[in-house]
Amino acid sequence: MSRLLFIFIMSIGLFNNVALAEENIWDGWYLGLSYTRSNTRVNANYAHYHSAGCTNLNFGAEWPGNNCEGNQDYVESIESHSRSNFPSVFLERLWVNDSFVYGMKLGIDINSGQSLSSHKVLSTTWGDTLDYKIKLKDAMHLNAILGQQVEDWLPYLGAGIVFQRINIFMRQDQTRYNLPALQDKSKWITGTELIVGVKRQFSEDWVASAEYSLLKLNALNEFTTASLKSGGLRYPNTQISANADTKLIRISLSRRF
Repeated sequence: MSRLLFIFIMSIGLFNNVALAEENIWDGWYLGLSYTRSNTRVNANYAHYHSAGCTNLNFGAEWPGNNCEGNQDYVESIESHSRSNFPSVFLERLWVNDSFVYGMKLGIDINSGQSLSSHKVLSTTWGDTLDYKIKLKDAMHLNAILGQQVEDWLPYLGAGIVFQRINIFMRQDQTRYNLPALQDKSKWITGTELIVGVKRQFSEDWVASAEYSLLKLNALNEFTTASLKSGGLRYPNTQISANADTKLIRISLSRRF
């Protein structure tokens, strides 16, 4: 009888240890690399409005300019679709609560490189040209996920915020005078991300993941005040705005440490 009781107690302990081990297989810190494929739609609006009166010295004006002929005020909207592939790195922390797994993830996309650009000749008389380019660069993702473990599989949902670096280049040139107005700057904007994915643990410490996400960036707005160059040349008040929507597919490999 005592032997049977001993075997029963040992069996319960072994069962509890196995259950606990299965329950905690996802718990821990992970460091990983991703191959990311993105499909991005960028919309941009450019507008300039002259602060001076009607004159051919205004950027984009035609001769004689006394009655505001030609493109003295100008508005343009363009859209671009682009695909790119780039590497990503991430740090992730997972916790286990019963059959549920929740976690936090910090990821960095390395120079995704999608861009939108435009070149226009705004004055047939003077050859005034406009060039601008909006380029999406590195991005940081901070996400929370919630999943339910099914043996060594973990389907999950997630959401988070994105910090995207955008580079803006603009050149307005009254070419007969070669006194261009230049702007070249980078700034960070924020956005939101929704995620659906699945993880597969194929050894004690190694995990493969696949996920699909939708990313929407908040609007970018950049304003430049009118300026006066030598010889009385006038550049306008200029407004550039843009927004972007991206679909991402990530394939990842991570290791617990």
